[in-house]
Amino acid sequence: MYQTGDTIRIKATFKTFEGLLSDLTNPPTLKIYNPDKEIIATILGASLTHSSTGVYYYDYTLPSTEGKYTYEFSGTVESTTVLRRGHVDVGFL
Repeated sequence: MYQTGDTIRIKATFKTFEGLLSDLTNPPTLKIYNPDKEIIATILGASLTHSSTGVYYYDYTLPSTEGKYTYEFSGTVESTTVLRRGHVDVGFL
């Protein structure tokens, strides 16, 4: 669990069907959803960091509301749209 207001690194790794790390055709888009499943942030590829082949991340400051937040990276590998999702639990510590 993370505390409200913390800055965390949200990361996604993209691979080909063969399991090899692969850069996306274009930088990914990152969407962040609140506990009510409403989009609260859309971060376009130019604002994301490309740290190595197939690996992208974004440093995000967590909201002040407790709950389970979902993040979703989307992009294209080998002409196929791919999604990477994860969750972050935010609370008061």
